[in-house]
Amino acid sequence: MKILSKWISIASRYSQIYTTKQFERMGLGSGQFMFIICICQHAGFTQEQIAEELSLNKSTVTRAVASLQADGFACKEDDAYDRRVSHIFPTPKAIALYPKIVETMDRWNDILLEGFTEAEAVQAESILMRITENAMRNAKKEIGV
Repeated sequence: MKILSKWISIASRYSQIYTTKQFERMGLGSGQFMFIICICQHAGFTQEQIAEELSLNKSTVTRAVASLQADGFACKEDDAYDRRVSHIFPTPKAIALYPKIVETMDRWNDILLEGFTEAEAVQAESILMRITENAMRNAKKEIGV
């Protein structure tokens, strides 16, 4: 029996270990980097849009945005037409850190793809994207995630 999820899980754990150590040196908490990437690439997104982009639930995004605000990485602005909606923007602190985050993630991607040809790297990404799409679609269908 092949256990694909075992290898995905192991790779994910080591990715978390690597990113946690790297980003602690930059003053970032665990997981904050992906939110900073998102708000720098999509300044003005609502929390709902961030949740959709990162495939996270709204309550997780709400807590993360509050943490980013407290740490000086994000600010909220109320929507001009609907006060129930807030738009999230990166602060200068987040914008300054963004290139370092991207560089760190690029370095980790290079490590993960060490020994791969360019064609294999493209194929690996394509396969992982399809696996992720299957996981998301079927988790939603089977258990309502």
